[in-house]
Amino acid sequence: MTSPLLIHTEASRGWGGQEMRTLAECRWFRDQGYRIALIAPEASEISAAAAKENFTVHHRELTKKTQLPDFLFCRKLFKKDPPLMVGAHSNIDTRVCLAAATAAGIPNRFRYRHVSIPVKSNPWNRVIYRKFSTQIITTAEKIAIPLREDFELPAGKVITIATGVAPPDDLPTREQAHRDLCSELKLPPTSRFIGQVSILRRWKGHTDVMTAFEKIAEDYPNHHLVFVGGGHGEDYLPPFAKKLACANRIHFVGHHPNPWPFFRAFEIATLASTEGEGIPQSGMQAMLSGCPFIGTSVGGIPEIITHAKTGLLVPPSDPSAITAALKTLLEAPLTRQKIAKMAYDWALENTTLDRMGKTVESLLTNNQS
Repeated sequence: MTSPLLIHTEASRGWGGQEMRTLAECRWFRDQGYRIALIAPEASEISAAAAKENFTVHHRELTKKTQLPDFLFCRKLFKKDPPLMVGAHSNIDTRVCLAAATAAGIPNRFRYRHVSIPVKSNPWNRVIYRKFSTQIITTAEKIAIPLREDFELPAGKVITIATGVAPPDDLPTREQAHRDLCSELKLPPTSRFIGQVSILRRWKGHTDVMTAFEKIAEDYPNHHLVFVGGGHGEDYLPPFAKKLACANRIHFVGHHPNPWPFFRAFEIATLASTEGEGIPQSGMQAMLSGCPFIGTSVGGIPEIITHAKTGLLVPPSDPSAITAALKTLLEAPLTRQKIAKMAYDWALENTTLDRMGKTVESLLTNNQS
């Protein structure tokens, strides 16, 4: 008997939490015996990553100009080897691929929504969310609630499934990770680190973190600020840093496929997003690394941070609040340890890959024809 086929679609060319979650879900289902395929642009990051995993990849441009040929390709593909599920992740592939899946009679048509940016309740989106999608999966309740209300969706059609994360088996000790980062940055062993792991985008709040760090830099002369990630911000964030008095203690190390050693080296991790967040993987990675986490009250971040218990919450676009939160943790080692332990326990119970995968699997119908 042929194993059931799951097809994911992604129009995005970039690489961030959305693409990482999609690939992680694909891996989990492959390990359960499912066949996996991806429809994505050839030039996309996720296309290259999926190919390295030996997943089947169908290259389509998935742009506004190619919607008709992409639709026809997908409908033909879905009829030739009908998948059990088609899961769409970005706007254009949702319109094209879920329309094709509907035309082909695919039983499970999942619209994944990863960001908390509002969805306009226009006629086209109503068709997508009410007809083309049989199930809508969000990464945070902050995303799910307005979708239920604005599109008047029936109970159970929108479900929140937090992204599952798992530390690697070779997670370094905090001491080793600290030594390695000191060595990488050519800094003395007395150095200490505050850091943020995220794509370099304007709404991730990097300038707010730098502004906050500048206010405490003189009082904490051994501390350095480290940003892990790549993106468009590489053009404007380093020049912003160079204008600050503490510029020589702000480091941009670029994208790293394995962020875990950084979290192990950091004394504190931040995520200063001003909009758009679901439940961020970097927050959960920090928690599972035993690193105290400061996040803004944006999107799904408050769904993983209970203030002063599993982390510290601050308002968005408020460098002074970030400064105060940093001081709170830097001046109280026992508080840092307590928060890190509570966050680790919570994340271990609520954000595993197995929990994510099994919850998605439970939504699939028994119709595998």
